Amino acid sequence: MHKTVALLMMLAVVAGCSRSPGVAQERPLALSARSNTFVKTAKAELTDFGFRVVYVTYEGPKRFGVAFLTALPEDASQRSAVTLVQIDEAQASRLVDYFARSGMLDKTDMPPPGEPASGWNVSLDSNDAHALWLLGLDIRAILDAGFLREVGKTLDPVPAKHWQTFLNDVKKREGS
Repeated sequence: MHKTVALLMMLAVVAGCSRSPGVAQERPLALSARSNTFVKTAKAELTDFGFRVVYVTYEGPKRFGVAFLTALPEDASQRSAVTLVQIDEAQASRLVDYFARSGMLDKTDMPPPGEPASGWNVSLDSNDAHALWLLGLDIRAILDAGFLREVGKTLDPVPAKHWQTFLNDVKKREGS
């Protein structure tokens, strides 16, 4: 009996030592039902995906911002002061995962009826999945929004550069 216990303990120690040191095993993230539904719906069809960060004002320039889209509009009249950046479906999928992991898919706002709300409108749309966050009128709000800090790391280099350029533009506008 003692030999069996000793053998089992030795096997447990050896099995524990067989893992590579310093390599953490990633556990799957447990998503809420709401986030899980959003992710499944969004990823079912990423050909018309959009992640938009737009400042809307009804004084001066109507809006500025950046939009990461898997399909750019063909009609030039649909283009605006918002910088449009094309991304592929793999990047769109990573953005959906990023927002799911951040927990923000459980903290969305209801869009107001009619025109978009004044201030920062952050949206994520794909298929029949829609998420909106209203961050208020303060131009600095977009820089302080913790859930947006790591967006650039989910993108390939060229779209990530557009994201950084957008953030730099916000900083310049903040100073004016």
